[in-house]
Amino acid sequence: MKICAGIFLLLTLLAWAEPQIRLGDPDQSDATTRYVDRETFRSLVEEMPKTELHTHLEGAVRTETILELAQAYHVDR
Repeated sequence: MKICAGIFLLLTLLAWAEPQIRLGDPDQSDATTRYVDRETFRSLVEEMPKTELHTHLEGAVRTETILELAQAYHVDR
């Protein structure tokens, strides 16, 4: 999931950056578009900060933890 958020952020940033960075042949770069090879593009994605966009509680917490919390707060059902 964090990779998806990173790619979304990268594409958003690339849309507003000058020059624009695009995957392709670096020899085609000009004043408005900077093409990078796959390795550079992958490095950009891997190095950028990531954030969790959406997490469901039931998928992010161990069942044992939910049961422990229910017991601690006297929840029957």
